[in-house]
Amino acid sequence: MAHKCNFMEDVVQLGWGHISTPFDAYAAGMPFINEILNILTITISKPYFKVLLYPHSPISFNQNILKAFIDMLAITGIVANSAKYSASHSIDVGLMKGILLSIFTFFIPNLFLGELLDMFKNKLAQIVVGIICIYLLDFTVNYLNCKYIDWKERKHD
Repeated sequence: MAHKCNFMEDVVQLGWGHISTPFDAYAAGMPFINEILNILTITISKPYFKVLLYPHSPISFNQNILKAFIDMLAITGIVANSAKYSASHSIDVGLMKGILLSIFTFFIPNLFLGELLDMFKNKLAQIVVGIICIYLLDFTVNYLNCKYIDWKERKHD
């Protein structure tokens, strides 16, 4: 069932209050799984345990498989969001959500997040900056999607 966008609930709180099923949780959490694991790799698992949770630049077949699997989880999270918004709003709203997530959870972070974190030597600062970046990217997705939903509702009134 479609709902009007509420800035506080849907944008600031990233829609987490609307999670009522395992599917909702998957759709909410998976689009950023690769970047969350990348942040944890850079800040904790690689420096302290020599373990790559997410090999951003794989150098072996096993690392390539791991990276591809985690990227697949992220992409299926994007697809889940697109399907969810298509079912609750319309096909074009679902498509818009998928496009925005593809850009802001996959394309943009893959280009700059690792280099941004490398600017900070303190591991805690890297985690904080990484979480803030992920929040801001998700905020942007939700803000733009809500603006599209609001525009579409006004256009059809």
